[in-house]
Amino acid sequence: MTVDKRELRRTLLSRRRAIPAGAHAAASAAMVAHLARFLRDGAFETVLWFLPHKNEPDLRALPALLPTLRCGLPVVREERGEMRFFRWKSGEALVSSRYGIDEPDRGTAAELTPDAKTAILVPAVALDRRGFRLGYGGGYYDRYLAAHPSAETIGVAFEALIVADLPEEAHDRPVRWLASEAGVLKSSP
Repeated sequence: MTVDKRELRRTLLSRRRAIPAGAHAAASAAMVAHLARFLRDGAFETVLWFLPHKNEPDLRALPALLPTLRCGLPVVREERGEMRFFRWKSGEALVSSRYGIDEPDRGTAAELTPDAKTAILVPAVALDRRGFRLGYGGGYYDRYLAAHPSAETIGVAFEALIVADLPEEAHDRPVRWLASEAGVLKSSP
């Protein structure tokens, strides 16, 4: 049976939009607490994360809990089909991308290159227990993860969007950890 990823994405995005504001805020806060503990215990030096878009979990409180870590946000270069991460500190100015996503100014911010001491928080429409994710279909994260295999990868989604099984394609890169309001768990390939 072939699964239509576009239809599945629409269904799961609708499920995410239906999360009530109070439940969304509480789940986001729990996720931030679990991620902060995981990142501190993992002795990471850098965390590459994302600002919420389309009702994604809100991780904006995370950097304040990790004052010793370098933090970076993604910048998409659509003309090149690539994504890179640039250093960003809370309170620094952001510029709005053509998609309406706030990004560091790549003209003034320093680019961050991930290594084994880097954790990449990967947004997902949905995750499965094996670490495969359903994103928005652009492939930016899959390409980025393939180019930086030494970094630790953590998929981020609400528990209601962690499902038994998602369709996968050859270019899909599974994440090693799953983070939700229930905690941070190792994926099980």
